[in-house]
Order: sequence, then C-alpha cells, then structure tokens
Amino acid sequence: MNHFPFSTPQPSTLTSEQQHPSSSELPIVTDSVSRRFAFFASDVDKSKEVSLGFNRKPIFETFGVPVRSNDDLSQVVMSVVWHSGTLGAALYNPETATIDLLRDIPEDPTYQTLQSLVRSASPCMIVVSHTLDDKLREILKELAESHAEKDDGDFALEAEEGDSQFMDHSRLLPDQRSGKARISLLPGKDFALGPAKQRIARLRLPCMPEDIASTEIHSFLSTFIDFQRFCMVRALGGLLVYLDKHPGSERAGPSSVLAVRMFSMEGDVVIDQNSMHALRVFHTSKLWSGPLSVLQAKLFEPFSDSHPSAFKAGKASKEGVSLYALFNRCRSTIGARMLRLWFSRPTQNPSILRSRHQAIRFFMNADNAQVKVEFEKLLLGIKDVRTTMGRMSKGACTLNDWIALQKTAENSFILSKIVSRENLPLDIEIFGKIQDYFVKDLGRIARIIHNVVDAEASVLEERIVVKPGIVEELDDLKRSLYRLNETLTVIANEEVSQIEGLTREIRITYIPHMGYLLVLNQGAEDGLDGSYERPGLEFVFKAKSGLFYKSERTRQLDNDFGDLVPKIHDFERAVLMQLQEIVLRYTRVFQDIMEAAAELDCLIAMANVATSRNYTVPQMGNDIGIMIEEGRHPLQELYVPTFVPNSTSIGYDENRVNILTGPNMSGKSVYLKQVAVMVFLAHVGCPVPASVAKIGYTDKIFTRLLSDETVALRQSAFLIDLTQVGLAVNYATNKSLIILDEFGKGTRASDGLALLASILRFFSNRSFDTSTTSSTTHGLRNIGSVNGTINGRRVAHQPPVILLATHFHTLMELVPTTTMIRYLTLDTVHSDGQSLVFLYKVKTGMFYSSHATLTSRAAGFSEKVVERMQEMTEKLRDNKPIEPLAKLRTSGAGFCDL
Repeated sequence: MNHFPFSTPQPSTLTSEQQHPSSSELPIVTDSVSRRFAFFASDVDKSKEVSLGFNRKPIFETFGVPVRSNDDLSQVVMSVVWHSGTLGAALYNPETATIDLLRDIPEDPTYQTLQSLVRSASPCMIVVSHTLDDKLREILKELAESHAEKDDGDFALEAEEGDSQFMDHSRLLPDQRSGKARISLLPGKDFALGPAKQRIARLRLPCMPEDIASTEIHSFLSTFIDFQRFCMVRALGGLLVYLDKHPGSERAGPSSVLAVRMFSMEGDVVIDQNSMHALRVFHTSKLWSGPLSVLQAKLFEPFSDSHPSAFKAGKASKEGVSLYALFNRCRSTIGARMLRLWFSRPTQNPSILRSRHQAIRFFMNADNAQVKVEFEKLLLGIKDVRTTMGRMSKGACTLNDWIALQKTAENSFILSKIVSRENLPLDIEIFGKIQDYFVKDLGRIARIIHNVVDAEASVLEERIVVKPGIVEELDDLKRSLYRLNETLTVIANEEVSQIEGLTREIRITYIPHMGYLLVLNQGAEDGLDGSYERPGLEFVFKAKSGLFYKSERTRQLDNDFGDLVPKIHDFERAVLMQLQEIVLRYTRVFQDIMEAAAELDCLIAMANVATSRNYTVPQMGNDIGIMIEEGRHPLQELYVPTFVPNSTSIGYDENRVNILTGPNMSGKSVYLKQVAVMVFLAHVGCPVPASVAKIGYTDKIFTRLLSDETVALRQSAFLIDLTQVGLAVNYATNKSLIILDEFGKGTRASDGLALLASILRFFSNRSFDTSTTSSTTHGLRNIGSVNGTINGRRVAHQPPVILLATHFHTLMELVPTTTMIRYLTLDTVHSDGQSLVFLYKVKTGMFYSSHATLTSRAAGFSEKVVERMQEMTEKLRDNKPIEPLAKLRTSGAGFCDL
C-alpha cells in the first residue's frame, strides 16, 4: 500500500548529465553559500510559523483558581516545584489569608497545566528555585510577560544569589500601582523536602485545638494535607520561606494564614497516593524520584513495591503487575507515556470520557478490525520528536533525528489519508483531531527530508550528507571531488616512480588547513638518524598512520583545488540549516501530531484489552449510582483458575452505605477493591471487567485498604489508618467513593468499633455539597473545608458512597436504621461439619461469625492451638471465666505441649 508520494531516489554517483528538478519545484541557484537556497523557497512561503505552545488552547476551558484576587491588581503569590515530570504548586492570597495547594499531578513537556494555572491565577509573584529547568523558566518568563502586557504592566526576573545573603526583598513585593509580574528565584535548599515539612509544622491555624502539642501538629495537618505529594509540600515550603522574608508586608507571613486547602484541576478525580498504591494502579509508587542509596532503598521499600531488579538501578522504574501494565498495549512510547498520564489523572469530565468511550466502541467493533491494524502499523513509526525539535533548535540534529522526523511525518500523512479514504466518522473526536492536526504539509515535510538527507551516504561518511540535485554548485563541487579521487591515484603512482629506492605504499590524503599531503608507511629504518627528510619532499609530521610530506605536486593540488572538502561541508551545513528552519516552523504541527497519535494509540490499546478480556464500556451519568453486573477484579482474575463474578447495586438515593461482613478469607477485600478499581477505570475512560456497568460520576476516591508502615514516616499503623480516613471525613462529598477495609482493628476493639460507628453516623447525618464548584472557585473545585462548613452552596442529605468490610458484628446496633444503609455478606456452606466452603458470592444479609477457628485450621495451625482458641472464644461469648494456661498445665488438662 503506497499512499506517500515519494520521488525516485537520486543515484549516489554524480555525473555531468545529472538532472535537477524543474524550476517550478526546485529552482537551481549558483550564488554564494550565505544566501537562501531556492530549493526551499516555495516551502518557506507555504510554511506558517507556529507558536511553541504559549498561545495554545488550554487543556481545561473552564479552568479557574480559588485564590484569584478580587482586585484588578492581583496580589496572589504562587510557588511552583517541577521535578521529574511532576508538578506541584502552592498559592497564597493575602485578601483571604488562605493558602491553596495544587496536589502533585503529572505535567507534559509543553507545561500546559502550568500555563493554565498561571493565566487563571494571575499571580503577581512566581516563586521558584534557581535550579529550575531552563525550559520551564523560559515558559514562566513568557507567561509573566504576556500577563504584564495584558495588565499594561511589565515583567522582571529577580535572581537571588548566595546561600544566606539576598537582595533587598522589599523590591520583590508586589507593585500594586504598576501591576508588575515578577519571578523570584530562591536557593534550592529553600525547597528541600525535610525543611519544608518542618516549616509547615510551625503553622498555627485557627482551626487547631488551643492545647495541641507541637508533636501533634503534623498528625493534625496530615488529615487535610497529603504529605506524600512531595512536589506540593516542597512548593508550600518555598512559599513559606518567601512569606517569612517579608516582615514589612501587612498581610504577609505564615502567622497570618487562616486556612490551608487543597484543590484539584477542573474535572480531575481526586485520589490520594495510598489509594493508588492499594488499588495497584501502578506497580511502582515512587516516593523518591532520585537515585536511592542502599539505606534509602530499604526505608522506602514498603512504599515502592518495586521490581526485584530495580534495586540495582537505584530507582524503581520497571512496571510489574498493575492496572497500567494490563492496559499498556501501546505501540509507541508516546502512547505509553500518555496512558500513564491518563491513569495518573482520572477525570470526571463528561465530554472527555464520552469521547474516549465512543472511540473504544468503534475499535471494539469487528467490522473496523482492518482499519485498527493499519493504524497500529503506522503508530509504530511515529516517534517522539519533541526532543528532536529541541536539539534541532540548537543546531545539534543527528541523522537518527532526521530519520525519525521523516518517518513520523510520513506515517502521520498516511494515517490522515486512511481517515479520509475510509470515510471514518468525524463525530468521533480522535478522527476529527487527525483530520485537523495532520495537515497536508506533512507530506511536503517528509518529501523534503527524503530528498535532502542521504541516509546511506551519511552512515558511510559518519556525518549528514545532502543528496544530489539540491544545489547545482554543491553538485559541481562533489563531481570535482569525485574526479579528484581518480587524479590523486594517478599522482600517487607518479610520485612513487620519482622517489629513488621507495618500495613502500604511498598515498595522497587531504587534511583541513594543511592541504594535500603524501603519506608513506613508516619503515624500520626511518628516523634512525633522528631525521625523516627525503630528497624532493618536505617532512611535515609523523603519526601512527605513517609519515606525512609535502611535494611540488601536492602544493599544486592546493592551488588548483584548495579546500574542496570544507567547501562541500559548508554547503551541506548551510542546506541543512535552511531545512531545519523550515521544519522548526512546523513545531506546533508536530506537537499536535504527538498528542493525537498518542491518544489514538491509547484508545486502540484499551480496545484491544477490552476485546481480549471480555470487558465492556461503562455507561456514565450524574444520578445513576453504581450498577455493575457480573463484575470481576481485572488483576485477581489473572491469577486464579476460576474467578467468581459479583454484581453491585448502589443506588443514587438508597443503599449509599454498604456494610460487608463475612468470615476470614471469604473474599471481602477483593470485592471492595473490585468495586473501587472499576470506578477508577471508568473515570480513566477504560472498559471495565463486567457484562454491564453503569457508574455515576465520582469526584474523589478515598480508601483505607493498605497500611504502609515504615520508620521513615514515624507513625504507627493505626495513625496511618486515621490519616487516610481523616482525609475522607474532611473532604468527601455526596459524589465521593469511600472504601474501608477493617478500619478500627489497629486499636482496642471497643475503641475501634466506637470510632467506626461515629464515622458512619457522621456521614449519615451530615449535609453534603452537591456542586462541583462554589461561587468563589471560578472553575476549580475546593476539595473541602477543614471545619466542614458549606456556606452559600446547595446541600443534599445523601452521604458519599461507602463500602466497608468489618468484623465488628455489633456495628448494626450503633448506627441508625435507614434505607441509606445496607448489610451485605459473602455466601458460604459447611462441609462435614468441620470445614467451611467459600462461594465468594455477595448477597444481602449479616454474618455474625468470623470463623477464625476454621480459617486457622486451614492456615495450618496445630489442632491443639485451634481447640484452645475455640474454647476461649466460647467462654468469652458466654461470659464465663477462662482458666489460665499455667493452671491447666498443672492439672494435666492436655495443654502441656502448648
């Protein structure tokens, strides 16, 4: 199949009859090298200079920031930390004395999320580290300049140098009269993670208890600040340093902070790092992005869950069994990278999810299998050329870069032709993007690169060689060089005959700035007298390759041909520079190609997984709860011979709180994760493992599934559990999903039961926010308020969707009786009176025994231990005294071997 209009390759050997393109396409010129070559004239006229991304349409059209100043002259100060592809930010508004934290989110190389944030917040000061990436610094300068132009202000970059001595910080205060936008550069140590946590722990907020101890502040703050979002925490630390350095400001400084809140980008589903790890979204959940020492690797081992061989590499980078790995069937690196971005940032944006689901249904249709196969083949040839464009802008483009650009442009051109040829429906958004982004100029770009760059000759000469037919003067020089090679062979033979007694091989070579030289292989007798002189020859130098001389004939060659090779190289460099100039004008086009090709790759990968694993595309809406028929856990079913599917029915107006009881090992935890995973996948845009799925839009997912204990956190397992549940208590709305697995087991049973019952009563009685935005958020959602107040917003009495598993069988006596609460269990049957058979099927009801004795026996405990445990359990249940084990031993009751 040939869709691409390649011209016939030119022969590598030039002749005087070499034909050049017609003047209408490739005009021939013979002027000096410094002027523009007419070969590119038509392409320069046709190409349009494209912005590098600063004026592109933002990712979120309804984007807004809760810290925007009400004044026309902004007073917002923003601190930004970007590290290893992750962005975190903190914003301070002196008008409301609040700090808003942008949780860590993956950021693409065009920094579109950051650009949207800066434009929406309109900060008067952007605080960054002086070790900031140069590209990001330039983008911030560009954004600040554009903001200053909009406000008729100006922009300045204020660099603060040294470790402890800084400029007069009063010069960095917002100039409210001029509307200046500035960037403040602070030392990198001001953004270090450890000091940042210490500065945050010194915050004193009005919502804190008056008698709170200094050692308890971190635990208190961790209930509404996710300290595992390292970039966000570092950004807050840098912001507090900046505020500390302005004692003269009336409203600046940490002491005047009234509230600290987290916010998310419009449409994002909020899910904390622990939940991502518990649901195994990624196999590796790195808490440390840099190289790890042996000690650090051991400290972070409980969190990283890394690949066994990752320890040797110093960082956990290999992907194992995870949801991302399950769906990552992408054909290109850009597709795999975008898929990771999607899994890192699930969305509740209806248009985005609808677009992804529509495309996946198209590719799941067997009638479209041939088109899908053609797309997959083409995606293999679409390379990530963003770094190539960066090298090209610096004049450091390699042969592989040119080949990647040509293949990318060629395959993209063919891909757009297939969309037109097959008359694919443009109402599917990805096909519309291909139609719009993959412009016809792609064919021209690929053809130019193909006609200019001689790949075979470049490999042989180890430099980039220009093909024949581009510039006639360059071709003449190459023809002269070709004829010269034959001439040099004749001259070398003549020189041999003129040198008496010479029996060794002689050749002529060219060295820049030294001209043509005779080269003799060195003999054993050479240099014995300390001299290499020969009659009629002028010795120049000695090297491993031989002895180099000048002769009359080589001097004549210098006069006749001069620096022929450098001239050819200069000509070719000039041609390539103009080719680079033309390609760089299509930077925007290539960026759009990368985005659309990566999205297409992700959608095809998801469709392939859905087809092979029998998944279905979920139906999503606002008021439909969670209705799943024959649902399965996508990872668990890969490792068991038979997986028992389960249905889930959580209505919008009833059954909002589901309490799951059942014996140990009956599958409670798998069922909880199964529901959470399917809700998560639906908001990524993936198909889900079920026969039918209807899932309502969810704004936040909270879980208490996994307690990662480590000395690095200095927290007990129960405190870690409290921190996770505290986030849900403070931030959940009626559109949130909360998954709790045996919460309360880390403390005394009565205390754990009371705490769990209190939380359920709190959710049952509290009024929850039904809106995704408030009157002051301008499009960004406040994750919640610390004190739970919801002023001026609509409220509803539906609690969040709560699914919890517990062994507190008296819990039903402590929670209110309402249609919002439903009790579930997993079915079992008894076999021969001793063993318990798990059916792994969820049904309505309550299970009043954990069957710990049967489970212990199945786990391999000795029969005497199980009998003793059963005896104690019965006496505790009947409120009878338990005889000490020592007394039983002396009485010979049969427990002496315990």
